Amino acid sequence: MRDDKRKYIGVNKIDYHDISLNMIEYSGIEGTEKDPKDIHFVFITSYKITKKNYKAIVHHGRIRWDIENEGFNEQKKHGFNLEHVYSENYNAMKNHYYLIQIAHMIAQIFEKSSMIYKQTKLATKQIFDKLRMKFLEHLITDKDIEATKVGFQVRFEFERTIT
Repeated sequence: MRDDKRKYIGVNKIDYHDISLNMIEYSGIEGTEKDPKDIHFVFITSYKITKKNYKAIVHHGRIRWDIENEGFNEQKKHGFNLEHVYSENYNAMKNHYYLIQIAHMIAQIFEKSSMIYKQTKLATKQIFDKLRMKFLEHLITDKDIEATKVGFQVRFEFERTIT
C-alpha cells in the first residue's frame, strides 16, 4: 500500500513459536522540504491488518514507541541511573529493572498529582534524589515481605480505537 511519500507493507498470520502474529512495515519521507527525514518502522501486532486500519495501527505504534522511548530516556538520564548490566544473574537484572519501573511510576504519579512538588521549588532530580535516600534509609524486614503476600491488582483503562 502506498500513500504519497509513504509505503506500508502488511503481513498477517506469521507463525512464531505457536503464536500467530501480524506485522506492518512503514517507511517514507517525513519532515519539511528543507529538512526531509527518511523513516522506517516495523510493528508487530495481534490486530489483523486491513485496508481500513493499517494507518491507525502505524499511528498508534508510533505513539507507543514515543512513550516508551521517552520513558527509557528519562530512566537513563534523570535520576533513575538506568545503566548497563549490574549483574550476571538474569533474575537480579529483571528485578532491578522492575524496581526502576516502579520508581518511575511513583515519580510520575508524584509529579502529576502533588502540590508539594510545585511548592518545593527544587529540580526534579533533587526531589528524586531525596526520595531515593528515603527508600535507602528503610531496610526491608520480614514484616514488609509478609505485607507483599496480600493480593492486590493494578488496573489500567484505555480506549481502543483499532478494531
